[in-house]
Order: sequence, then structure tokens, then C-alpha cells
Amino acid sequence: MNLEKIIASTSHSFLPVYLILLFLISCNQQENQKNNEPSERTKSISSTDDIDLNLPAMYTGTLPCADCPGINYQLILEDDGFTELSQYRDRSPAKFEETGSWSANKDTLTLVGQEDLILKRFLFHKDSLTLLDRNNQKINGDLADMYVLERVGNQESIRKHHQKLSEQGFIFFAAGNEPFWSIKIDSLNLMTYEKPGSTRNLGEVSRSMIENGILFETSADSIQLSIRVQDKYCRDSMSGYLFPETVTAVMQSSQVDTLRGCGLFLEN
Repeated sequence: MNLEKIIASTSHSFLPVYLILLFLISCNQQENQKNNEPSERTKSISSTDDIDLNLPAMYTGTLPCADCPGINYQLILEDDGFTELSQYRDRSPAKFEETGSWSANKDTLTLVGQEDLILKRFLFHKDSLTLLDRNNQKINGDLADMYVLERVGNQESIRKHHQKLSEQGFIFFAAGNEPFWSIKIDSLNLMTYEKPGSTRNLGEVSRSMIENGILFETSADSIQLSIRVQDKYCRDSMSGYLFPETVTAVMQSSQVDTLRGCGLFLEN
């Protein structure tokens, strides 16, 4: 067989194979292009939308519960991780706490717990998060609105206020609403009590340990003040800010007033 016959024979036998390869390459390119396209959920949020965590941030809501009225849920996001707090309504007042790391990819926030276990995924919206199901899809039905967490504002300004108090030498701060009041204790163990239009220095404070907390006591002029600080999370009724301590202050003068609010020990 001469060279021309060999080439002719070979070209005829390879032609179908060549066409098949072209077809497979074309299909693969189309599949890759399809996989690289954003999902329908991602398309609903364009790159120009204002989605900014602006940490620290806190989101709150009431998640559905199979055998209770609901679960009070709070998610606190910070640069170095998250804190998740859950409390079952009409049950024990104790809060269940979970901590870990988080990551954000396009429109999805993922919470990662111990041993790199994925705990939850949320869909970003402006000023809110929506809890996704195990297949990373939105949950529909009559209870769909209960899976939406609203962002609580004023977090950054409140933290800056606490930082300023710390720089001024205060070691403890507590406040409450309706009536509005605040208490500050400085590094010299001196207490200041404030309410709208009035500031009083109440002198040196004594402290003693109580169950699950600390008791501060002081007296000045005709006022006696005792402050019970319990190691239990407290949400401010106006700002929604989550404090680490629950505070009950009993003030005795011409009458007895009980003030309730939230507090924290300031870092110096």
C-alpha cells in the first residue's frame, strides 16, 4: 500500500472520532458556562445592592417551634466569630449559647460551629437575614415570615459610647428605660447615678458576691442604693442592644423605687 492510500484510509476512519470529540468539547463548554451562571437566588441580589455587614451586627427574631410558641433567637456577628442565643418561650428562661466562626459568599452567610460543623445558612437581604433549609433554599409556607431576622440598629454607636466610658476610667455601666436612668462606677469604686436633668455622686461602693452575680451597695445623704448584677443576657428595650448582665437596682429614700435594666463591666 502506497502512502496516498494510507493517508486516505486513515482520514476516513478518524473522521467520525474527530466529529465526536468536537461534539463533546462543545457540550462541556456549554455545561461549564451554565454552572458559572448565578443561581436564581443570587440573581435576585445584584452586585450593586447595598449589602454591608458593618460589624459588629446583631439580628433578632422568633423562629418556629414544634411544641412551643416560638424560639427567641439572637445572632451577634463580630470580626472574629459569632454568638448565637436561643431561648424557648414558655419554658425555662435559660438561654442556649453557641459560638463559632462565619463566612460570607455572595448572598449567603454560613455559621460554622465546633469541629467545622455547619450550623445554619442565611440569605442576605438589606437589614435582614433569612434562614435557609438544609438544601440552602428559602422556606415557604404560612410560617415563612418567622424565618426572617431583623437587624438591630445603633450597635456601633453604643459600643463607641462604652469605649469612651472605659477611657474615662469607668469600670461598670448600667442603664434602664421608662424611667430613664444610668449608673456608673469608676476605678476608684465611686458611683454616679443619673436620670434626666439630674446627676448625683453617691460615694464609695461596697461589693459582695451573690448567687450568679455581684451585689453593689452604697449610701449618700438620705439615699441607699443596692444593685444586683446577674450574669444573664439582657436586651435593651429601646435599642435592642444585647448586654451581658441583667441589673436590678433598689433605691430607698422617701420611698422605695425598683429600677430594672442592663449592664456590663467595661474593659480598661
